[in-house]
Amino acid sequence: MRHAVIDIGTHSTRLLVVDSRGDVVTELHRSAVITKLGAGVDKNRALSDEGVKRTLGVVERFGSICRDLNVVSGKAVATSALRDVSNGNRFLSDVSRLSGFTASTIDGHKEASYSFAGAVTGVPDLTPTTDVVMVDIGGGSTEIVLGGLAGIKESASLDIGCLRLTERFITDDVPSQEQRDALMEYSLQRMYDAAPHIPPDTLIVGVAGTVTTLFAMANEIDPYDPKLVNHGLLSADDIEEVIATVSNVGLKERQMLKGLQSGRADVIVAGSLIALAILQYAGKSVMMVSESDLLDGIMGELLA
Repeated sequence: MRHAVIDIGTHSTRLLVVDSRGDVVTELHRSAVITKLGAGVDKNRALSDEGVKRTLGVVERFGSICRDLNVVSGKAVATSALRDVSNGNRFLSDVSRLSGFTASTIDGHKEASYSFAGAVTGVPDLTPTTDVVMVDIGGGSTEIVLGGLAGIKESASLDIGCLRLTERFITDDVPSQEQRDALMEYSLQRMYDAAPHIPPDTLIVGVAGTVTTLFAMANEIDPYDPKLVNHGLLSADDIEEVIATVSNVGLKERQMLKGLQSGRADVIVAGSLIALAILQYAGKSVMMVSESDLLDGIMGELLA
């Protein structure tokens, strides 16, 4: 049987399709398109017509892919942007119609649990006693989850996504030091206020587009190759080097940087600062990067 998951995020919309035959699960399709559904949501608390049009166009294309692949069951989920708006019901109805799957909004804790389940999949040398902190830097929120193979101990969903904080703090084409410092200070304060305490000897695993992009940029992986990224190590020094590069040029020059998708160029400054803040909060110098995340966690539930 073939199954699909569509993840409608604040910044991107993604699709995963697998074929399941007994205990053998084969990935047939995985793709992501930057749609910026959440643009302006932090200020206006409503989805924009442009964001809805972009996203529904991609959902319609994903629905066509699923039909071509003979998908028999699936699920569409929306995350932070839909949690913050007053006009999401019509949008979800359109997603259901265009995708062929029931669409719903999941809360921050559910999002965190799915992302954690996906993140720990295949992590090398993970033992039952290993503490793991999963960090998922999204467009509207960042999930920080403490747990291990036995499950989740504590989690938090914080309103410090890369698109949200870009709109709040980065007001110049070349962001000033003051803007970057304010964003970093706000991110750290939100973590100290609400994030789980991170014990020593904890493995930090980062998922989703910000950290995979940072790893690709730091290691000059272009074109992007998931196999070269998955379970790689991203250091604070790597992130600081990327910050220095992306913070000192304007958007047009940033779009030309090796390893950086042009659609992420406008939010990479905020995303990289959030990633660095997470390592500072955790008292760590490095995080592992995982290609498995929320999509894989939801798929695991579908297949259970």
